[in-house]
Amino acid sequence: MNTRCLLLSVLCILSAFVSSAENRFYCEDFAINPGETKVITFYLNNDVAYTGFQADIYFPEGITVNKDEYDDYIFELTSRKGKDHQIVSALQTTGAIRILSYSLTNKNYSGNEGAFVTCTVTADENFSGTKEMRIDNIIFGEVTEVETPFDPTTATITGPSEQTPENVQLSVLFPDRGKVAIDVPYNKAVTLTVFPNGVAGFGLSSATFNGVEIFDELDENYRYTTPVLTENAVLSVVYVSVPSGVDQSLANRIKVSASNGTVRVHGAAPDSEVLVCDLSGKIVRKSTEKTFTLGEGIYVLNVEGLSFKFAM
Repeated sequence: MNTRCLLLSVLCILSAFVSSAENRFYCEDFAINPGETKVITFYLNNDVAYTGFQADIYFPEGITVNKDEYDDYIFELTSRKGKDHQIVSALQTTGAIRILSYSLTNKNYSGNEGAFVTCTVTADENFSGTKEMRIDNIIFGEVTEVETPFDPTTATITGPSEQTPENVQLSVLFPDRGKVAIDVPYNKAVTLTVFPNGVAGFGLSSATFNGVEIFDELDENYRYTTPVLTENAVLSVVYVSVPSGVDQSLANRIKVSASNGTVRVHGAAPDSEVLVCDLSGKIVRKSTEKTFTLGEGIYVLNVEGLSFKFAM
């Protein structure tokens, strides 16, 4: 008899655990495209009747819940609601949207499983990859005021795979040819000659890669190997001409760099005049400033008797 009673007690305890494990508030995994609007459903599996609940939903970046004309998030209960069940929502300081449902007359939700709450979400135009939506702080209440916490749940939201570009573009700004665009395979480096076969009457003053001076990285044939490229890049070259009668050491002291629309004159006397002309000979700038901006084009810059040629 005692053994029988013990077995019945154990079965009752096990039954209680199994019953509790059935409680679940969740959303199924779903896919969504950039810019797409979609209705999503939250499901409730419950082992007892409940009259109210709350839950905090953490939507991932790039997924927005639609709002009504009063700027309130739109969540709706399904046909499982009682006669006077209401649902409200509000953004929390944690970033979660808390939904809360109640019945003023303590009506119970119907059923023990199935669709329970819906809302409409929209994906940003740049939404991609796989993101997680988390539901936490889930508490359901009974008419008897007994509150039951549910385990947190998650759902996977899948957008298009983040596309890896086949090529990236290396823009080389040559003083004699202007901009030359080179397609480079993604995640590859490229070697190129920045001062091809020498240029009559000119020497190489500077070379920059994405604004960083690389002159000392050139080999004896003026070749440069880029880093591995995963995005578009710009290589800018400046030539210098030393007229007869001008000390060559001056060209070693004064350097000009041109990158990202900005020209910088290094090593010139503070009060020396900088004269900039376009290829037609028109003066486009004349001042003692050593850092300034220019629009696209090929220019000749004169300072302290030296001539520098570059493209923007």
